[in-house]
Amino acid sequence: MKKNLMKISKSIKFLALTLMLGLVALTYTGCNKDGCTDATATNFDDKADTDDGTCTFERDALIGTYSVSGNINCSQTGTTAVSGSTFVIANSTVSTNKIIITFLGVSLTCTVSGSAFTVDNQTLSGFAYTGNGNVAGNALNVTINEEDAGFPETCIFTLNGSRQ
Repeated sequence: MKKNLMKISKSIKFLALTLMLGLVALTYTGCNKDGCTDATATNFDDKADTDDGTCTFERDALIGTYSVSGNINCSQTGTTAVSGSTFVIANSTVSTNKIIITFLGVSLTCTVSGSAFTVDNQTLSGFAYTGNGNVAGNALNVTINEEDAGFPETCIFTLNGSRQ
């Protein structure tokens, strides 16, 4: 009888240990949290262990295709009617705070901060470019400075768009 009680006691201890280990394992795996783990994202979740692909960045609000709503006003060449021309703003693969603006055959890299951006200082086809812009509602306001052989030009664009 004593032998049977010891067997039952060992079985109960084994069962209790197995249940306890099972609960610990379940609790440990239950603590994993999916979310955005990129600290530069607007929806960063410092409690997330696993990135679930939902990160959003300030630049996402700018992405889209915008059409010029009237004229381009330039300091040297004056006003040019370019209704129907488009600006395409796409993500840059360089950084999560960079965008690429493509317009009139030119693609410029820009740095985003909130709803504003700065055109990075760059030279393309002999022209030096700088500038800035911002989004206000569905309007994109852009100022582009270009210089070629000492001939500076500042052009101001007001665009309406559809962000994707």
